[in-house]
Amino acid sequence: MAVNKNFVIKNGIEVAENLVFATSDLEKVGIGSTVPRMTLDVRGGIAATNFYSVGVGTFATLHVLGITTTQGLGVNGVSTFTGAIDANSTLDVDGDTQLDDLNVAGVSTFSAHVDIDATVDVDGQLNVDEMVVAGVSTFSAAVDVNSTLDVDGDTQLDDLNVAGVATFTSSIDANAGLDVDGQTDLDELVVAGVSTYSASVDINAGADVVGGLTADNVNVTGVLTATTLYGDVRLGVSSEGTYIGTGASLINFVSTNGSAWTVTEPSAGVTTVTVTPGASIGLAIALGG
Repeated sequence: MAVNKNFVIKNGIEVAENLVFATSDLEKVGIGSTVPRMTLDVRGGIAATNFYSVGVGTFATLHVLGITTTQGLGVNGVSTFTGAIDANSTLDVDGDTQLDDLNVAGVSTFSAHVDIDATVDVDGQLNVDEMVVAGVSTFSAAVDVNSTLDVDGDTQLDDLNVAGVATFTSSIDANAGLDVDGQTDLDELVVAGVSTYSASVDINAGADVVGGLTADNVNVTGVLTATTLYGDVRLGVSSEGTYIGTGASLINFVSTNGSAWTVTEPSAGVTTVTVTPGASIGLAIALGG
C-alpha cells in the first residue's frame, strides 16, 4: 500500500561504508567521502547525459563529449572536450586542454598546453603556456603566451606577447602591439602598432607595419611597408650598373660616360663612393674688323 508522505531522515544516513554519506549537522551529502566540502561532494568520476551548472564549476579532471556552455569553469587537472567550449565568463584550466572550438567572453587562463582543433574566439585576456590552434583565432584583448604558439589559420588580435617560438601558417592582423621573444615564422604580417621581435622573423609574403619595427633579423619574401625602421638596414649599391652589395633597397650610381663613379665593396658596413672629376671646355671666338 502506498503512503503519501515525504521520506525524512533527521540525523543522517550512511550506505555501504561511506559510499553515500549525509548528515543534518553539515547539511551536505558526500559520495565516497564522510567529510563533504560542498552541498554535493563526489570523490570519484561523474557520468551524466546532461550536466547543468548555474555557478562556477571546479573539477580535478574533466572529459566532455558534447558542447560545453558555462558561466565560469575551473579545472585542476586534464580537460578534454570533443565539442565546443562556450564560456560566458572566466575560464581557468591548470592541466592540459584538448578541444574543438573555444569561445570565451572573459579572461581565460591555461597553466599548461592547449590544443585546439578548430577555431578560437576570446573576447577577454588570454594567458597560456603553450597553444596550438588548427583553425582561425580571434582575440579581442591581449594574448600572453609563456612558451610556444602555433596557429594554422588566420589570426586577429589586439596585443600578442609570446615568450617562445611563434609559428603562423597564415596571416596575422594585429590591431595594437606585437611582442615576440622567440623566432617567428608566418605568411603575412599586418601590425597597427609597434612590433618587437627578440629573434629572427621570417615572412613568406608581405609585411605592413604602421608603427615602429624592432627585430634582430627580418627576412621578407614579399613587399615590406613600414612607416618607421630602426636599427641596421641593409642597403645595396651598384656602380655603373655593376652590383657591389645587395640589400632590401638598391642605389645605382651612374654617369653619362659610364665611368665616373667608382664604388668599393662594403667594409665594416661602410661603402666608399668616388667620382672621377673631368671637364671639357669648348671656346670659339669670332673676330672681325
